[in-house]
Amino acid sequence: MNMRKHKVLFIPYLRHTLIEALEDLANKELQLLESPNGSYPHTFWDSMLKIINVFDNLDMSESPPKNHIGYTLYNHEEAQAISQVIEAVNCVCDKIGIEQPDSAYINSSSWEELINAARHAHGALLANEPFDSFAAPEQEPLKMKRVTKKTRKNACY
Repeated sequence: MNMRKHKVLFIPYLRHTLIEALEDLANKELQLLESPNGSYPHTFWDSMLKIINVFDNLDMSESPPKNHIGYTLYNHEEAQAISQVIEAVNCVCDKIGIEQPDSAYINSSSWEELINAARHAHGALLANEPFDSFAAPEQEPLKMKRVTKKTRKNACY
């Protein structure tokens, strides 16, 4: 059920950036595939840094997510879910630190809480999307028409 409070957002492109960052952060399987990498030991930190940068771009460190309703968020449910992600990010930074090797994050309960918060927020935001803008729409294969002088004349270029 679509429970959007606002029908139009003022900054929808940042919403899509937020959704993509949450999707990356929520995907532990992908993180584990990319980690641990001896030549690049900060895959987990980079996953979190991406969402931190999005929050900074949205100025959510200074302005609580509820103030973004109508701009990048549709309702209070989404704002609450984003607040939980921000709390989880802060917890990871406090307990594990920043730019630590992946091994510091992999088995941390704080990292698991962050992944779960990101999954919840990702789901909450996707549930309110007017359509699945993150997947190619299913379409019937195009049927080729025979080009004639009449169809060529009526074509729009």
